[in-house]
Amino acid sequence: MSGISAAAASQVDQGIILNHHLTETQGTSICASLAYNVLQKISYVALIAIGTFAFYVGSNAVPITATLAMTGIAAFLFFFWLASATSSALKESSSSCEIESHVIATLRDLREKYEKILTHSCYASVVDIAMVEKEVKPFFVKEGLDIAQIPQNVLDALSKQNPGKPPLYSLLPLIIRFEYLRDSGINSCNACKEKMSRGIEKDIQKREAELKDQSEAPLTEKQKRAYRLAMREHSHEQIEAKALIDLFEATVLRRAIQDPTFNLNLADIGYCVPKTFAERQFDLLYDPKNDDYFVFKDSKKPSITLTEVMQDPTPRTLDQKLFA
Repeated sequence: MSGISAAAASQVDQGIILNHHLTETQGTSICASLAYNVLQKISYVALIAIGTFAFYVGSNAVPITATLAMTGIAAFLFFFWLASATSSALKESSSSCEIESHVIATLRDLREKYEKILTHSCYASVVDIAMVEKEVKPFFVKEGLDIAQIPQNVLDALSKQNPGKPPLYSLLPLIIRFEYLRDSGINSCNACKEKMSRGIEKDIQKREAELKDQSEAPLTEKQKRAYRLAMREHSHEQIEAKALIDLFEATVLRRAIQDPTFNLNLADIGYCVPKTFAERQFDLLYDPKNDDYFVFKDSKKPSITLTEVMQDPTPRTLDQKLFA
């Protein structure tokens, strides 16, 4: 049970399995990212060494045996595969690493904040209670969640995650993770929509002013059109391929905060289908019904369309569509 706390192991015997984000040892993703990074660098060094050796042999006509040649080819293919595999894994783990680093840093900052506020108290338990009262409980109210719906046996399991602390304290890492993805998705959506509505023209006006100050020729209509198209394509990609996926991931975490035993990932429920700007425009003109964005693994459930999502992409609203 690598990366899993001792408290989590005991919960299995009691029939209660908390969400994996609550039971994983903090820093697991960071360690994995570092390991992938090291493996990738080793692969690149090995490929360079093999390539250098092959160049030396070829340029100097050094005779080699068939066995050595086959070994070299096998080594090259292995390290090429390893570099490719670690590159993909590193990209995924880097994202998890970034989120986990944020969670650890935010927890530390919150503790320091309440320790400064409660300078009159020398008891750590008072700080823990304050963090629950000022951070966890207001979050439940703001998100329309209900602490009373969490069963007592689940609260007992949460208590074992952090002995000596209030049960709800264990939800803080999950709440911070949720808020990171939610804020990232919402801010990116808003920034891209602003860019597409007014930001592009502001950029063009700014560039034209710069060219005028430099006594250079103004932008042609063709250049303006190309810039508008490129920025719309980029902004659209940011929304579909990143921002909305973050918001769907946050929606799953929101469900896990309300039900700490909820252990599904977004991939267990279905998958997002991001399309390019050109594909969306093509469908809008020739196949308006082809507007799917999230497809459920359960084929009986209708897909969630992009139009539905963009009406209100907040996790609170997406929850009603994802878990209807």
